[in-house]
Amino acid sequence: MNGAQPRSRNYLAGCMVFVAGTFAVFAVVALASSWLMGEGLRGMPAFGRRVALVELKGEIRDSRELVDEMDRYAEDASIRAMVLRIDSPGGSVAPSQELHDAVERVREKGKPVVVSMGEMCASGGYYVACAADTLVANPGTLTGSIGVIMDFPTAAELIRKVGVRWEIVKSGRVKDVASTWKDLSPEGRAVLQSLVDDAYDQFVDAVADGRGLDRSQVLGVADGRPLTGRQALEAGLVDKLGDMQAAVECAAAMAHISGKPTLVRHAERQGSLYDLLRRLLQPDKEGAHLRMDAPPVRLEYRLF
Repeated sequence: MNGAQPRSRNYLAGCMVFVAGTFAVFAVVALASSWLMGEGLRGMPAFGRRVALVELKGEIRDSRELVDEMDRYAEDASIRAMVLRIDSPGGSVAPSQELHDAVERVREKGKPVVVSMGEMCASGGYYVACAADTLVANPGTLTGSIGVIMDFPTAAELIRKVGVRWEIVKSGRVKDVASTWKDLSPEGRAVLQSLVDDAYDQFVDAVADGRGLDRSQVLGVADGRPLTGRQALEAGLVDKLGDMQAAVECAAAMAHISGKPTLVRHAERQGSLYDLLRRLLQPDKEGAHLRMDAPPVRLEYRLF
């Protein structure tokens, strides 16, 4: 029995060594993976140089993924600054405002945000951009386009010609204000114009607040016109001209990062067969505003 106890203790000790060794291996692997992703450790070269890169591309319809991404970076203590790359003609009003607010939350955490404008950063794209600390545009970037648009088709004349009646049962005089099957009444037009005017005032206020401009200055270029990057610089709508590399260097300088910053990107989700079929059946072509999933009318910060 006395010989069995040492063997039992040796067996227990061996198990503990095995478990400790396993944890050590996992820790080394995790550290190596973290290092390859640019995370590093405090005091090591990669730490303290992380700059998040967030990309806003295409029409602005659903803001959830980008908002979540920016909120994660806002709470990540290892992220020192954020570069927001925008290549968008704008889109729906509410998602543009949600993205604008997400940018502000990153700044509230003490992290500078620099916008890099690509080919286009117009209307809703510019609404999002004006929440950042610094805006960098290429000389030929299409930007500005401060305004609101609402459009929808009407087929009332066609309906009358083919002899079709479209019955509408409603609860109020202007409940069918944007109906495709009837002419837009003066009262209905006034209702829709009030929506556009209010959204426009919100846009102008956001630009004036974000850019530190008088409202009168913003109104001078807020008639829906697009501007080149160079024209926007003259109008005070952007801070400097340059490419994405210039924006990254600007963000690093604002965050007091010495040396080359480490860019952190969100891994894109691989598209599924469903995503492919959805794109084929509902192509999101520029100007195609009658997709199957689209509401009959939208309030939009959109170029043209």
